[in-house]
Amino acid sequence: MDKPEFHRRLETAAERCRLLAERYALCSLPATLLYVLPEFDDPYGSRGPQGTVKYFGGRFVKPAELRLINSHRAVDLLWVDGRVPSWINLAAEAVTSGGTVIQVDCSHSLAVADERALPRDLPAAVDPANPVEPFRIRGPALPPGWQSLEKDGPIQLPSWNAR
Repeated sequence: MDKPEFHRRLETAAERCRLLAERYALCSLPATLLYVLPEFDDPYGSRGPQGTVKYFGGRFVKPAELRLINSHRAVDLLWVDGRVPSWINLAAEAVTSGGTVIQVDCSHSLAVADERALPRDLPAAVDPANPVEPFRIRGPALPPGWQSLEKDGPIQLPSWNAR
């Protein structure tokens, strides 16, 4: 896959996360998606300036540059010369005035961006006609003890501003 296809898959998977969260929150979530990438700090090689982390591909970024970013910036940070994290989990985590916050968790190892070679997530559950690998769709965090919509009611996605 090329970088535009990787971008398309990120946006498709993130929208599916938003829709899944809506199902459990029983409310509409903002259609605008903002991404929060993990603050992975590559331990190898030279260190960057104070207050930065060494991100994929040896790029030095400030942790604030990994929060509430658009899909183009997320792809720029996750795509490294035709390689991507071998798996990437996405989950709707919160809501902010700017949109629905999608938490990104991923492997620290990069693999060639070839959907045929990347490990698949629950192969029986992935529609081969519309793959989103290496992205894996996860539901929002559930409150402790929550069992079902019928029993416990809808979940509430927290406000990002309240963090």
